[in-house]
Amino acid sequence: MRLSKKITSVALATVIAAASLGEPAAQAASAKIPVSTYFMSTSEWLSEGNVKKTVTFKTGKKVNVTLTIKKGKKECKGVNVFCVDTKGILKKFKKVKYSNIVVKADGKKVSGVKTQQGYFEKKEGTNSWRLSFFNKWGSQGDNTKSNGTSKKYAFKKKLTVSMTIVAK
Repeated sequence: MRLSKKITSVALATVIAAASLGEPAAQAASAKIPVSTYFMSTSEWLSEGNVKKTVTFKTGKKVNVTLTIKKGKKECKGVNVFCVDTKGILKKFKKVKYSNIVVKADGKKVSGVKTQQGYFEKKEGTNSWRLSFFNKWGSQGDNTKSNGTSKKYAFKKKLTVSMTIVAK
């Protein structure tokens, strides 16, 4: 009888110990991703990817990002392309969302900002989630060329865009 109680106790202790180990808690994914602007003005000042910051994203955590585009050789009278790109972020995360988007031209808030966000370059395999304001040549789902807002982004010294980005 004593032997069977001891065997039962040892077996029960083994089961409890094994159950307490279980699966380790899932750790939040973390990745350093470049966040950059793609900007080309109507006055032919090309600044593709001219502003780039490397940002550390953690699953479900909000990240506030501000990018500033400075004036080139000429005054910017409007845009042909204005996008913010998180190149490669979809390799590490399944969902990305931009929110709290504010654009300022020479320090004044641009009103009536329309945007579209998504994975617009699937054919190229960029794994980029993009925030598009205006893209005259938009394709693969980016229809911001119909926004009609290119002149809203005119500036003399600088254009800033601030946003919150969450990746899950």
